[in-house]
Amino acid sequence: MLDRIARLFQKGSSGLRELVDLSADLLEVGRSREARELCLKAIEIDPKCAPAWSNLAFAALQLGEFAAAASAAQKAIEIAPMNATAWHNLGEAHWRMGEASNALTYNNRALSIDSSSPQYWLGRGNALMALERYPESLPCLDRALALDPSNRPAKLNRDVAWLRADARRNSFFLCMLGISASLDDRQRIPEFTAVNLAALAQSEPQILDREFLLAFDSFLQICIASGHPSVVSSCLTGLLVSRLLKDANLEKRMSERFEEATSRHGVR
Repeated sequence: MLDRIARLFQKGSSGLRELVDLSADLLEVGRSREARELCLKAIEIDPKCAPAWSNLAFAALQLGEFAAAASAAQKAIEIAPMNATAWHNLGEAHWRMGEASNALTYNNRALSIDSSSPQYWLGRGNALMALERYPESLPCLDRALALDPSNRPAKLNRDVAWLRADARRNSFFLCMLGISASLDDRQRIPEFTAVNLAALAQSEPQILDREFLLAFDSFLQICIASGHPSVVSSCLTGLLVSRLLKDANLEKRMSERFEEATSRHGVR
């Protein structure tokens, strides 16, 4: 690797493209520090190489150096204003620094250039969530998932945004967070997960739709992994509600959760 880099550096401008491509390959596998060094070598050869600056920004993001990432992304934009990746990296840096309004502006700019990237849609959705504009974030996260169904951050954030978008769902979501936060204290975990879900089924049946139970399923997986037997009653309630919805696929999933919980905790 070092010999190859040395040869590319010696080739000067003729090896520039290969240096940039190699830095991108390293970033794909999380070798951020090595990628950063390659980007700096590429910039030394050509200070106006926008892709090198953009990759340098991404390397800084991976390393948690958000101010440096913003600076490198800004430099890439100065050189190539239509570089959508640079705009997204700039937005990501500002989002990580807690500057959601700026992050939204920059991700909007990235999407105006290229609307085919799931990461740009995820970036916009994340910024809107940080601004507590949950209903607006949902179409962005849906779009990210449509473009990349395996995008786990988009899926998790989509579940959270869906719950937070409605005040009634939000109250239940906060209840779930409270339980999740106390999972380590097994003696104090109240068995009110099922109670709350059952109460919602009676008082707010319109929100207990398929998407609600899919989001609830994510929570059940956390509870099952925690090893606390109170999850059995929660899984049972989820199974009963899925039957009320007459959704065979959802009922199958809830049944599997119930079987997993009862098997793990020795319930017959």
